[in-house]
Amino acid sequence: MDGAAGVGRADRRPVWLLDVDGVINAIGRVGWDGPPRIGRAHDGASAYAMQWAPQLIAGIRALLPRVDVRWASSWIDVGTDQLETLFGLPPLPVAYPADPERRVFPALFAAAHARAKTDAAVDVVRAGRRLIWTDDDAIPAAGADRALLDAAGSLLIVPDRRHGMLPEHLERIRDYVTG
Repeated sequence: MDGAAGVGRADRRPVWLLDVDGVINAIGRVGWDGPPRIGRAHDGASAYAMQWAPQLIAGIRALLPRVDVRWASSWIDVGTDQLETLFGLPPLPVAYPADPERRVFPALFAAAHARAKTDAAVDVVRAGRRLIWTDDDAIPAAGADRALLDAAGSLLIVPDRRHGMLPEHLERIRDYVTG
């Protein structure tokens, strides 16, 4: 157990399920002041352009002692260590395990990750933990899972993938953590 949770006690920090593409990695113009950082992440021989706001990464880093941040991204199947290096984040746990089978059927890839992310979110609230979930396309808009997440008081943020997370999203997370 870390110091934030207390020795011998259950971790009471909120869990933040953090997506990458459309959340950290803006598809269009990053929605923060100043120039974005730019880099590449690799999936085998393929390289993918990434751009992110350094202020967003600084905000995530600042919240780490108070929030249990977990990757909830299709990058889990490739490996998240390169993301941590690229973004300058410490090693973070994953919300669900890698599954090579998801990569076998590209047509089902996005739906399989959306289901894995939703299952991870449901598991967090059923374990009695507060949930923050930032994702541009996997958060259910309706249905039993959404009702459960809403009833638990989860903070669900769906950024516009063109700009990724914005300063006001990070502010909502800070308020949720301290409130």
